[in-house]
Amino acid sequence: YFGLLSAGLAIALKDPVTDLAAWMFIIWRKPFDVGDRIELGKSKGDVIDIRPFKFTILEIGNWVDADQ
Repeated sequence: YFGLLSAGLAIALKDPVTDLAAWMFIIWRKPFDVGDRIELGKSKGDVIDIRPFKFTILEIGNWVDADQ
């Protein structure tokens, strides 16, 4: 029973633990900071917020015809 419970906890906590480790990497190593322009795959933008489980970028480019 304990093994099944441990496996369930490991699966349930995998993403939050990974996100927290990534946040610590961003904070300690500072590959980018708020205000930097970064590119992730096909997305480009300015970093506007860094939080423990996510960071937010304001995308640039990729305009559609309706934009002014």
